[in-house]
Amino acid sequence: LKKNKNRVINKIPKHIEKYGFEQMKNTITRYKKYVEDTRENGFKDLKYQNGSTFFNGTYEDYLDKNYKDQDNNNDDIPKLRAFKKL
Repeated sequence: LKKNKNRVINKIPKHIEKYGFEQMKNTITRYKKYVEDTRENGFKDLKYQNGSTFFNGTYEDYLDKNYKDQDNNNDDIPKLRAFKKL
């Protein structure tokens, strides 16, 4: 079951109105890609955030104006691997 689904349902239309459907769709796609890439690079247990957590602020990192393509910037991967070893 999805946690806090009713909170997300109320926020999504506001975000779509503010940023547009395509940008919000891209935001979700980018976040999913980040989680999948991170899992492939050693964090196999990484879970997707609940929708309410994602739409409370995480989504902003994946908006066009804030997003750095992971394919062009893999600087974080060694940091993630080092962190996992701690």
